[in-house]
Amino acid sequence: MKKAENPLDFFLDSFNLGTKMIYAIQVRFLEYGRWSKVYTYKSEQKFERYDLVLVPTGKFLGVGKVSACVENFEFLPNINYKFVLAKLTELAPEYAKPEK
Repeated sequence: MKKAENPLDFFLDSFNLGTKMIYAIQVRFLEYGRWSKVYTYKSEQKFERYDLVLVPTGKFLGVGKVSACVENFEFLPNINYKFVLAKLTELAPEYAKPEK
């Protein structure tokens, strides 16, 4: 655990007060019949592998499939990670399964 610079931050970190677990959700998109590289998003909700999710992609929204959900991910401070907006698995469960 890295040391907080502000004594108050150190106090809050030591007791985990006011902090929520933020998961790294790794998402792939189906593009031109192939799966894209993995893109990382943030979420306060834990997702299962193969869940369908709605995420911001540039100036629009996209539907992707979860590749992994990582609990103790170290987010890089210079990257602006976007949050997952919604889980869509219940709307289209036939698409939320492993690829062949």
